[in-house]
Amino acid sequence: MAALALVLSRGLLLAALLRHAATRRPDPTPWSARWMAVIVGSWLVSDLLRLVPWWTSGAWPSPPGPAEILRFAGYWAFAAGLALSLLRRGEPFGTYKGALDAGILLAGGGALFWLIFIVPLEQMGFFSAASLLWLIQDPLLTSMLALLALRHGLLVSRHEAGLVHTMLWAGAFALSSASGMVWAYQLAREVPVSVFQLALLRTASCLLALGGTVAWAPPGRRLWRWIRRRREIWDVLLPLGMAYLVTGYLVANWLTERAFDSVGVAAAVVMAGLLVTREGV
Repeated sequence: MAALALVLSRGLLLAALLRHAATRRPDPTPWSARWMAVIVGSWLVSDLLRLVPWWTSGAWPSPPGPAEILRFAGYWAFAAGLALSLLRRGEPFGTYKGALDAGILLAGGGALFWLIFIVPLEQMGFFSAASLLWLIQDPLLTSMLALLALRHGLLVSRHEAGLVHTMLWAGAFALSSASGMVWAYQLAREVPVSVFQLALLRTASCLLALGGTVAWAPPGRRLWRWIRRRREIWDVLLPLGMAYLVTGYLVANWLTERAFDSVGVAAAVVMAGLLVTREGV
């Protein structure tokens, strides 16, 4: 049932995105519905490529395979469309300050992804470069998109509908990233893949994304006014908070386990340099 719910929710989300693109309504999110339909379509087909063997033989396909290749192509097609859309709108890369802010968030997100996800996989003895390439693409890219959506909702959205819809998409990307991490940990621990758990997380992700796509009037006016009045605070807090989060994790890891992670330290140095540069722009 969970697998069927996943396929149905993917299909509904794809139909909603195509309908939104056909009406040519302004997109409340930082990406266009047309390009989002590309990635959701690749999700739907890749899930079917995994679920059909599971339905017929009871075995969940291991990466790499056609499903991962299709998903990988869909992500990069979406990334190209997202970059064009952001450059056209001037956010977040249209100004030096916006580019630095986005760079700090993405560098911090990548560092946390390394520290929280990849390092534990290495400690479990699972560090096959070929398999890791296919396992990290889904959680890494969706976590980066969640951070971009969070920033757009807090700093760029022009009305309450844009804020709520973008935040729903941020939650959808975060849940999708979590499902990819769960799958990787199950493979690393050599336990049977819990299709119910993965399908449940991805179905919830699709439902959040569906709420961020369909036209409705969210009751978020008070929240919108509160966030809009504090945009100068969010503008400082997001990059600074991410830098402190990465640095704090590294310090805590050193104090508790005496573990020095060169990749995390390098990311913290890069973020510090970007923060200093940001203050001079």
